[in-house]
Amino acid sequence: MDFRKILNITESKNQDNDQSSLERIQQLRSLGVSAYRDGNYKQARLIYMQALDISYNITYNDTERDGLQCDLYLNISATYREQHQLTQAREISDRSKKIAIELEDQIRLALCLDDLGEISRMQKLYKEAFQCYDESLKLKSEISNGENMMVADSYYGIGNAYFDQFKLSDALSVYKKCLNIRSNVLNIENLDIAEVLHSIASIYAAEFKFEDALSLYQKVIDIRLKELGDCSLKIACSYDSVGQVYLNQCKYDQALSIFEKSRNIRLNILGGQSMEMAQSYCNVGNIYTALCRYNEALVMYRKSLNLRLEFLGSTHVEVANLYCNIGNVLIQQFEYREAISMHQNALTIRMQLLNINSIEVADSYNHIGRIYSEQLKHEDALSYARKSYDIKADILGNNNIYVAQSLYSIGNIYYRQSDYYNAYLMYRKSLDIHLQLFEKDHLLIATSYNNIGHNFLSQFKYEEAIEMFEKALKIRLQLLGDNNLQTAQSFNYIGLVYTRQSKYNEALLMFEKSLAVKLVTLGRTHLEIAVSYVYIGNIYSLQSRYEGALAMYQKSLNIRTELLGNNNLLVAASYNSIGIIFSHQNKYDDALIMHRQSLKIRSEILGSTNSKVAESLNDIGLIYCYQSKYEDALSAYQKALKIQLEVLPQDSLEIATTYNHIATINNLQSKHENALLMYEKSLYIRVKLLGENSLQAAESYGDIGNVYTNQSKFNEALSMFEKSLEIRLKILPRDHLDIAMSYANIGVIFSHQSKYNEASAMYQKSLDIRLKVLGDTNIHTASSYGDIALIHCYRSQYDKALATYQKSLDILKKVLGNYNIHVANSHHNIGNVYKKQHKYQDALSNYNESLTIRKKILGDNHVDIVGSYTNIGDVYSLQADYDEALTMYNKALTIQLAVLGSENLEVAVSFENIGDVFYHQHRYADALIMSKKCLAARLSIFGENNLEVADCYNNIGKIYCSQKKYEEGLSMYQKSLNIRLEISEENNLDVADSYNRIGQVYCHQHKYVYALDMYHKSLQVRLEVLGEENLQVANVQNKIANTHFRLGQFNDALNMYQKSLNIRKKLLEDCHVEILNLYTNLGSVYRKLSKVEESIAMYENALKIQIKLYKRKDSRISNTQEILARLKQKQNTSSFPLGQLSSIIRYNIGQRCTSQPQTSTVQIESTIKSQECTTELRNERCQAEDTLNNNGIPAYNPGRMSSDLQMQKQSILSRQFQMVKTNYFVIILQYGFITMV
Repeated sequence: MDFRKILNITESKNQDNDQSSLERIQQLRSLGVSAYRDGNYKQARLIYMQALDISYNITYNDTERDGLQCDLYLNISATYREQHQLTQAREISDRSKKIAIELEDQIRLALCLDDLGEISRMQKLYKEAFQCYDESLKLKSEISNGENMMVADSYYGIGNAYFDQFKLSDALSVYKKCLNIRSNVLNIENLDIAEVLHSIASIYAAEFKFEDALSLYQKVIDIRLKELGDCSLKIACSYDSVGQVYLNQCKYDQALSIFEKSRNIRLNILGGQSMEMAQSYCNVGNIYTALCRYNEALVMYRKSLNLRLEFLGSTHVEVANLYCNIGNVLIQQFEYREAISMHQNALTIRMQLLNINSIEVADSYNHIGRIYSEQLKHEDALSYARKSYDIKADILGNNNIYVAQSLYSIGNIYYRQSDYYNAYLMYRKSLDIHLQLFEKDHLLIATSYNNIGHNFLSQFKYEEAIEMFEKALKIRLQLLGDNNLQTAQSFNYIGLVYTRQSKYNEALLMFEKSLAVKLVTLGRTHLEIAVSYVYIGNIYSLQSRYEGALAMYQKSLNIRTELLGNNNLLVAASYNSIGIIFSHQNKYDDALIMHRQSLKIRSEILGSTNSKVAESLNDIGLIYCYQSKYEDALSAYQKALKIQLEVLPQDSLEIATTYNHIATINNLQSKHENALLMYEKSLYIRVKLLGENSLQAAESYGDIGNVYTNQSKFNEALSMFEKSLEIRLKILPRDHLDIAMSYANIGVIFSHQSKYNEASAMYQKSLDIRLKVLGDTNIHTASSYGDIALIHCYRSQYDKALATYQKSLDILKKVLGNYNIHVANSHHNIGNVYKKQHKYQDALSNYNESLTIRKKILGDNHVDIVGSYTNIGDVYSLQADYDEALTMYNKALTIQLAVLGSENLEVAVSFENIGDVFYHQHRYADALIMSKKCLAARLSIFGENNLEVADCYNNIGKIYCSQKKYEEGLSMYQKSLNIRLEISEENNLDVADSYNRIGQVYCHQHKYVYALDMYHKSLQVRLEVLGEENLQVANVQNKIANTHFRLGQFNDALNMYQKSLNIRKKLLEDCHVEILNLYTNLGSVYRKLSKVEESIAMYENALKIQIKLYKRKDSRISNTQEILARLKQKQNTSSFPLGQLSSIIRYNIGQRCTSQPQTSTVQIESTIKSQECTTELRNERCQAEDTLNNNGIPAYNPGRMSSDLQMQKQSILSRQFQMVKTNYFVIILQYGFITMV
């Protein structure tokens, strides 16, 4: 047998078999390449593996077989790589590399190195990736002298690695090398050239050069359409890239349209159930996320997730990416627990598939840290953010874009903690990396400047913030031009600084610039346009231009509803903004409608237990609070709190805010202890999260100060307000509006303590800031004028008070129009001044104007109406029209009982007012019942030691005194004094008032020395507090004068009356009733001192005023005229010696009337003097009912002698002189002097 022949035959057959296998393998590889290009990676892999199986049948040529297997392994690795199954890809690529090394095939080894470089790049192992590409390039350069397609491929891989690290200039340089080689070698525009053009376009997109990117993408699409037709997965991929550019441009309609094109291609090629369809669903989900249509976004992402789970299994990088997308949407919906779960799923997959220290794992840590930051779990947030940073720094080195991004994330966590120092350090490090990596005019550098700018803005370092924002703007203008969205964003940021500086006109200019850019770039119907309208609306609102603000918010709402439909969170936000404006306009019912609409949307989208739903409930509670529907407000706040406690950490700032709201209601309901408890809870959270020296802590101290103020605990209140001011002065610039508010709060305390100089200084500081920041046409400036006017009023400087209140009113009318609550309040204040000036018609006119406005805005049954009814009642009471006064007070009480219930301070005030009317009607028993009701209400609210309780004791004491129960009255006044001395400083006007009242009781008990002691104490306090030129000082001097008069100390009385007159002449109009009373009193004293000429002068001054004040036939005028006539008669006969006349009378009486029972002249004069004292001082009995606010004494009107005494005197005279035989008739007049006729 010829074995050689047999062997040759066998070899021939083997060769035939090998040839057949080679042909089959080539066929299969062609099919695999086609499937791979169409994106059918799984199908391509199956084909390649079938070819690999056939390759094992090749026995003739081991080298050719091994070479084929090396190539097929690379093909299979590529399919795994494209599906992000990188572990499998690396395993297969390593097999290929091993074969290439065994074959000593340099070309195949270079290709294996390229493949491993690509795998390393996708695993973010950039050092390994560059090492592989460099080795590949070295091998390729050794093989061929010139540049060829294989070299271009390595450059392309290197470019991808640079691009992934955001080293865009390096990437662009390498891509262009690749493009040049491919263009030179191919000389035509084919798919390889399209591939590199696509990558260059992606760089342009990353640099925000959107038009350049779109142009290049279109070129790629044209090439691919020409080469592949219009139904290719590569075309779909290009459409996806174009759609992403439109998405970044906020051109959502165009993005959706182009994504639909991509989806249709994939549907036609692969059907609905394919991996590529998962990408299309993901694209649409991205659009819905950008549009805040979160529920629809979740539907798309979950469709994509289901497909990836089906095709890739549960542990795949693309599945992890979908979990991340879903988690990020859940963050926007405030569903933090579910968001954490999604990101934890992603982290688990990534740690399982990738290196534990991979970039993807670092990204998951970063996302989880962000959620903890949103939940205000700052320590947990920092822990995860630092893990992310450490991984990235370890893999990429310190000077890398992703490391800079991690530093930015850490900075954000510090920023949310208000730890602005550490936030700045992080932002600055991030900026330094950008400055090293890029040219100075790079967009990422602009972004870093913006981050630092926001940090400065939050620290109220406005100039530094402006500097940063302007640097960013300069870069964006240079790179992007005027009409670019990022440029518009920079205008917005600068506008925000101006807003915080209260430079509203400058802010408005920036926001309008931004809007103009957006209108050119995006058209009129775009979500970014809606945002600009919101910014502009905010400025109008701050300027109190509420109609303008409403128009802006409505425009924003219209755009959002048109683009997003009615059921969207941004639409809910617009309703919320409109509701706030309605509340500023006192249109509370309309405001409620808006906030309820917002609540409905949020509840439907987010569910009933979501923090945004709680936010809407808080907004609704605030409206109820404005309407004085305190129980409804409390119910809304408690619902909000229940939700927040369920979904947020127990010590979150949102919960602190709700505690604040509840405390405010408790304070308004006079439940001060409950209010303090809630405010302290809020303060505890804020201090824990933000530190002692934070602005929110300052706000809490101010809130607690307000409660102490309402409790009349002025020292404690002052301590709180000063703490708040101290913090604000540390953080804020000296001319910040919050500091103005602190000064105003401290001014309130000083005014309560009767420290008017200090109060005035505080109010002036507040006014100066508001004038500087807001100008003279702002409601806050008007408020400061009102504060200062009130101090003038306390000082009895009524003309100054009126002028200042008028300034305030003019501003309010200019800003708000005639019909606004602030305007009503201003009329109310002016009415108060007129009331103190006894100009009752002017007072009524202003009170009625205030009432009309309030009823128009608030309706008939609002507690603010009560103030108007009460003040109108006060005026009627002062005019002694007690029935009308009672009607007004009862109207006020009816509203209060319906709205507030019986145990409320305002109700107590109405009880007090009604009791006062009963008192003036001499219905003392009824008055006592009302006063005791008032006392009971105040005791239940405040306890014993409270100034309003002291007022109740005063009122009860007054009633007892009117019932001549002086000991009981004195006891009540002493209780009042004890409380006032305990709560207030001794130099306090309330204390002075108590001394006055006790002095009056002593006068009634004829204990004039004790009375003088009390009056002098009162005078000393008022001089200390008010200074010498004050009507209250004049009032006390008058009382001291009256007491000296009772004691017969006429010179002392004269001195005090004159002092009182001098003050009143300086402060009051010449024809004021109080000056009239002083002239009358002085006339009486001069008469007692037998100074007839001076007495006549005083009475003549009094008569001049009476003629101006009263009608001609008024009895007061005729009385004074009669007094003057008699005084002048006395003056005319003053040359006849009075002693001689007395001798004559006694002589004649002795000679002529010895037979008659005689009444001596002394007895007659004593009787007359007794009547004089009774007449001149009888009005003093009424002075027990004087209050602190009644600066004058009751009008002195001597009137006529009682008819009984007149008859008694005439009878005595008749008996004494009936027997006198003389040419003289002797008449002794009732005013104590004798006239001869």
